[in-house]
Amino acid sequence: MIFYIFFLVVIGMLLYIYSKKMPISKVAQVTSSILLVLLVICRYDIGYDYHTYYSFVEDKNVELIEFLFSPFSAYLAYIAVYFDSPHLIFILFGIPTFVLILCGISNNSRNYSLSVFIFICLFLINFLSVIRQALAVALCFYAYRYIVERKLFKYLCFVVIAALFHSSALIVLPFFWLHKIKFRVLFVLSIIFFVLKSILFNLFLELDLYTSYLSEDGVIPQGGSFILYFYILLFVFCILICSRNKPDNVTYFLKIIFLGITFALMFGPHLGERISLYFYIYYVLLIPSILDSEKYEYRKYFTKLFYFLFISYFFLLLSFPFIKGTHSFYVPYKTIFWK
Repeated sequence: MIFYIFFLVVIGMLLYIYSKKMPISKVAQVTSSILLVLLVICRYDIGYDYHTYYSFVEDKNVELIEFLFSPFSAYLAYIAVYFDSPHLIFILFGIPTFVLILCGISNNSRNYSLSVFIFICLFLINFLSVIRQALAVALCFYAYRYIVERKLFKYLCFVVIAALFHSSALIVLPFFWLHKIKFRVLFVLSIIFFVLKSILFNLFLELDLYTSYLSEDGVIPQGGSFILYFYILLFVFCILICSRNKPDNVTYFLKIIFLGITFALMFGPHLGERISLYFYIYYVLLIPSILDSEKYEYRKYFTKLFYFLFISYFFLLLSFPFIKGTHSFYVPYKTIFWK
């Protein structure tokens, strides 16, 4: 746990320097990005799916890779198999994933430092496990810029590429037209989704999406129900503090996250949380946009409150195995250099 405290403090200091536009701000931004990527690609036995991916490459199980992985994910796994390097698969997925996330934040966030800190606290732990889907989420998140620019073809290209890494990425296709749909319509649609829940389950089975997670009692090994409740409370809090003169993008992000919560409630804390990653990731853009629209005195207060919530969530998530007396997939942190 000490490592994660040290890491968060260092990253927090670097992001603070960048936010203050000091002479070394650019150096601080680049350094924080490099440290984040290094944490991801140099880890060893970190993440609840780590052993699964490691064994696929170590055993050179090409047939199983071809059966379970989408085409582009399989190609990256084949490269790791070719070089007989199980760890290489985490490098090949990790670098593009986190570069795309950071670039997406840089392109679209009203507060780069806050957005990166939100991402680390809310999503880093999960991204260390679901490496194929994490890359798909990163591609879709980066493609948000083409929603803003109303460039449908480019957006579709990114979504298709993401789907070739993880087919679940196709769920974000409607995002391009979501700004035209009113909240009350989304609410009605969410009720319809609940009514058609069994049909959607069958559809996932036919498309071979998340077939290993289609049990309603499935629970993520790292506090799945807690994650769901936290995101719901965070969504409610965001709505309560929204300014009446909030920017259009705030309403858009709220719509996306509302749909994510709907799917999470429909399919439970395991499958629902996996699907909702494509939706929840927009918290990193939503919260800076909300704070930017607030008056200065309120913004300062709410910013401190959000930082407290994110740090608390991050360490509670890491502490769950110790609270429950189970094995932790993340603590202590181990690297390929010091196993």
